This record gives sequence, structure tokens and C-alpha cells, in this order.
Amino acid sequence: MAKESIGWWVMGLGAAMLVGSFLPWVRMGVITQAGVDGDGVFAGLAGGAIVVISLANRRGSRAAGSAVSLLGVAGVVVGVEVFGTVSSAFADGSGSIGSGLLVTMMASLLVCFPGIEWAASSRTIDDASSTDGTVVSRLEELKMLYHRGVLSDEEYETRRMQILDEA
Repeated sequence: MAKESIGWWVMGLGAAMLVGSFLPWVRMGVITQAGVDGDGVFAGLAGGAIVVISLANRRGSRAAGSAVSLLGVAGVVVGVEVFGTVSSAFADGSGSIGSGLLVTMMASLLVCFPGIEWAASSRTIDDASSTDGTVVSRLEELKMLYHRGVLSDEEYETRRMQILDEA
């Protein structure tokens, strides 16, 4: 998956976390409580931070991927804690889990995976030079960085010419 499309997934899942925190987390008859009325505010803040990170860093980086994954884990932890509390409090069936909690938990869990992908696949230009000294392997590594979206067309061409000139 291209890094820019991962950025769209990250932004969408972060937005789902944010929106989910405003939806009902607990239902008791006609009475509902939104996530932002309690611990859901933390999941909402995490979702908002994920949206900001994805907008500021469309192609991702190790730091952005790590931050997104950690924020996703934080959302999962909040969701599991609230889910457990609500489930035990309403074991008699007098209340139920709201849709917002489920949306937030699913988005929080799912955003961890593209975050890990960003963190794992992000390599710097210097990494391409340090792996192997042969021209062919350096060009192959450079081509891989270009196809992953780490390098722009201009950066790729400039770096390719440098490698060929050094040979």
C-alpha cells in the first residue's frame, strides 16, 4: 500500500475515533451518555491528534507511525476500561453499550496497524547508501525508496545521478 494512501486511512480512522467520542457510549433506556462526558474525552483527543499527525505528515515517518500506534493503543485502553465498567454495572440488562464506544474502540484498534506500517517502512535516504557499497544495490535501494514514496521525483533523480557519478 502506498504511503500516501496509508495517510488517508490514518486520517479517517483518527476522525472516526474523534466522532465516536461524541456519540453515545452508554445507553439506559432513552438516556444516553456520550464519551466526551467521561473518559471518552481522552480517546477523542487521541483521535484528534492522529488527524493532525496525518495531515502534517502525509507520507508518514517512524516518529509519526509510532505516535499514531501509541495513540491508537491509548484509545483501545480507554475503550476496554469503559466497556468493562459499563458491562459490569449493567449486568442486569438495565443499560447497554452505546455505538460511540464501539466505533471508537474499533477505530482505535485499526489505526494501530497503518501506524506500525508507517513506522516499519520508513527509511531515510542515508539508509540507502549504508546498506551495500555496490552501485547496483544502491540504485535498487534508491528505487525502492522512491516507490514507497519517501523520495520525490526530483530527489530520486538527483540522488540517482549522484550514485552514477560516483561510480
